Amino acid sequence: MKKIAIVDNRVYADDLASLLDSGFEVSIFNRYTEIRHPNDFDIIFIEFIGLDAVIASQKKHKCLVIRTNGVEIYEGKVDRVEWENVHTLCFLQKHQMEYFKTNHCECSPKNMVIFPPCIHPRRFKIRKNEKNNKVAIIANVTGRKGLSDIPRFLRMYPELQIYHIGSVCAYGGSTMDYINYHTKNDGTANRYHFMKKIPHGQITTFLDDKTYLLSMSIGEGFGRNILEGMYKGLKPIIHYFPGAVDIWGNEYVYTDLGEIKEMLTSYEPDRYRKFAVDNYSVNKALEVFNNLKI
Repeated sequence: MKKIAIVDNRVYADDLASLLDSGFEVSIFNRYTEIRHPNDFDIIFIEFIGLDAVIASQKKHKCLVIRTNGVEIYEGKVDRVEWENVHTLCFLQKHQMEYFKTNHCECSPKNMVIFPPCIHPRRFKIRKNEKNNKVAIIANVTGRKGLSDIPRFLRMYPELQIYHIGSVCAYGGSTMDYINYHTKNDGTANRYHFMKKIPHGQITTFLDDKTYLLSMSIGEGFGRNILEGMYKGLKPIIHYFPGAVDIWGNEYVYTDLGEIKEMLTSYEPDRYRKFAVDNYSVNKALEVFNNLKI
């Protein structure tokens, strides 16, 4: 049985490990530097084009695979990776690959493939509550997340409440100040509930009493928060970022806040979960991985 090392310090490493453990001997490491003998592994799989990818690419391995999570192809360490030592670069969706080929044409890994994320269904049981007025946002506060539209959303939809979890990141302070300023002046502050980031294991509980999952982002590699919400049976309401329609279809995507009104008229939780399972299940991801020609 081939041995694979997964380098990822997030909970998603467990999902990938559960995907691969039927065909590989899997080990998980938080950092690449924790791997004492890299050549003991047939495959080293690194999530995110960050420092771990840079360090790993400085050496030759039997097979080095890197998967971008999205944002780093815009502002990460792409140019510091020694791409000639990378067997395969995985993208979450094709819009990322197209951007990479256009804007990083000097970077040439041996192979480039689409390998979307998967989430094991057992982690997210479908919610049992009736439709209500609660909207979940799972997003850190940065300029890229489009959260400056929150005050206008609350003005346009006075029947809805937003429950937002995330961290205020670098350059996010001005966005947070903008939201607080306008919700206070508009008299909508009592319908916007911001909570600091919670442990990932608590997200499924957070989503239990919500009906909608709102993503206002102007740029995503995929949107795992959307997938998690759909597994729970929340209706996704997704801003039209590049690639959004290819990933989620037209039905759940809006270009203008006014279009959301029509999206609020129906609610079919079993249907949203079925979409997630049918398109981004563990079995689908395993099929892709087995075709990587590693």
